[in-house]
Amino acid sequence: MEKRPTVIITGTGFRSINNINKVESIFTDEKVKINIGTATAKKIAESNKYDLILLSKSHDKLLKIKSDLNALFPSVNITVFACNIIDSDSIKNFAGSLETNTQYFFVHCAGLNTGAYAIK
Repeated sequence: MEKRPTVIITGTGFRSINNINKVESIFTDEKVKINIGTATAKKIAESNKYDLILLSKSHDKLLKIKSDLNALFPSVNITVFACNIIDSDSIKNFAGSLETNTQYFFVHCAGLNTGAYAIK
């Protein structure tokens, strides 16, 4: 079976007024606001044409996003990597983990989380 291309998406995350462990699904809970990276990941996963690598500084949130996306799109292979994209050592560590026999696309959504939305 041919390996699918992989989309790397930075800045995947969400905000919640509830404890992360109490959120049933970040995509349906009204007290959760997903950011643009997470929304982009969901839309790309819907196509079922690409695997995903999600990047963010928060490993716990990445695991929740992966779990909720896998529940919706079980055939999409999702990898998460806690990475601070403004730290060169973190970037080198991530880049060193990439396979050389995979076609990658890159969607940069980091830096857009400026508090433009509020959770009520």
